Amino acid sequence: MFSLFYGLFEYLLRREEYHVLILGLDKAGKTNVLERLKTQFTQFIGLDPGKILPTVGLNVGRIEVMLSNDLQGAPILVLGNKQDLPQAAGPQEIAEKLGVSDSNRLVKVLPACAYTGQGLKEGLEQLVELIKMSPRTSRLRLKTAH
Repeated sequence: MFSLFYGLFEYLLRREEYHVLILGLDKAGKTNVLERLKTQFTQFIGLDPGKILPTVGLNVGRIEVMLSNDLQGAPILVLGNKQDLPQAAGPQEIAEKLGVSDSNRLVKVLPACAYTGQGLKEGLEQLVELIKMSPRTSRLRLKTAH
């Protein structure tokens, strides 16, 4: 009987965990994005954007090496950061330059500004929806269940 209640309790309070890979050019704002998301989605306060220095090497909470085949069919969120700058490319231009505007993969290109936090919450919510819609997610769940 205990195991039945424990199972129900665990099921009701379970939180999904996703692995997210953040890639970007030097000085693209990857650490700013991480610090802003930390502030928006956890009880911790991220670093002030004005105090973030360029990261040397990797800024990693947890890294798992993945082969390119492991990423096949993975949903992709492209955040067009630094939208507060006048010369920033918009989402449509970014999608065209990356060749993802007519892609059959689950791809979303959204504007963002990590310095102010604009667009990050919406971007992460879109990424979660892409992950939930992805057939790849269902396959991975079945694979890990065995």
